[in-house]
Amino acid sequence: MTTVAFDGTTLAADKLMGGRHTVCKIFQITEHLWFAGAGDYCQIVEVAEWLKAGSPADDKPTVDGDSDYLLIDRGKPYWLTVPYLRKVKINEKLAALGSGSMYALGAMAAGADARAAVKIASSLDPNTGKGITVIKVRP
Repeated sequence: MTTVAFDGTTLAADKLMGGRHTVCKIFQITEHLWFAGAGDYCQIVEVAEWLKAGSPADDKPTVDGDSDYLLIDRGKPYWLTVPYLRKVKINEKLAALGSGSMYALGAMAAGADARAAVKIASSLDPNTGKGITVIKVRP
C-alpha cells in the first residue's frame, strides 16, 4: 500500500507503487492545499485531478475502501471520506495513513519528523519503500 505521514509542518510519502515502480503520491492542488493518498494509485490520481478541477459535484470519481486520502489545507490535516470524498478535520497534530501508518505514528509520537517516520515505516513495512517525497507545508 504505502505510508503517508504529516507532523504539522512536513508531509512525507514513500514512492513504491505496485511492488516495483516509483511514483509520487503527494500532489499540490493549490498554493495552500496538498493531497496525498495510499492504496489504489489509479484512484489516488483520479481524486487528485478532481481536486485540481475544483471538486465538481457532478464529476466526482468513484472510489472504494482500498484507498485512503489525506488533505493538508493551510497546514491543517483532513481525511477525505470514502466513498463520498467529504473533508473531515483531524483534531490531532499528527496524521498518517497507509499500510505503514502505525509505524509512522509511533515514530512521530517518539519525536521523529514525517520524513524520518516514513523512513522508519519503510524499514518495517514491505509495502513502503523506493524513496521518500517530502513537502514543507506553509500555513
